Amino acid sequence: MSGLMYVHADSSSADNPYIHIVARNVFNLNALTVEPPAQVAAPQLPKITLDGYMTGLKTYLLFKISTQATSTSNAALETRYVLGEGEQVNDVKLIHFDAHAGVAIIQAHGIQQEISLPGR
Repeated sequence: MSGLMYVHADSSSADNPYIHIVARNVFNLNALTVEPPAQVAAPQLPKITLDGYMTGLKTYLLFKISTQATSTSNAALETRYVLGEGEQVNDVKLIHFDAHAGVAIIQAHGIQQEISLPGR
C-alpha cells in the first residue's frame, strides 16, 4: 500500500535556501494595501419649475430647469423648455403630463422626477 507524505516547510527554517531573498527584499515587495473608495457626493437634482401648459391639437408643457452654481462657475444656469408628451431636447424629456391633475413626469439628466403645477 502506498502512502502520501505531507511535509510542512517553515519559511523561517535554516533549511530553506530562499529565506535570505525574502529577508533582503531585493525586489522591494510590499504587502498589498487596499484603500477604501472615496465617498462620492450624491448629485444635486436640478430644480424643475412648471410654468403652465398650452392646449391645441397637442398639449405642451412650459417649464424651466435651474441648476445650482458650481465651484467652477458662480452663475446659476436657467433653461426654459416647451415640450409635448414624449418629446426630448438634449437630456430633458417630458415622459407624461396629466393636465387635469397638474402633474408632470420629467426625466432630466437621467433622473426622473414627478412635479406638480404650482397652486395644485
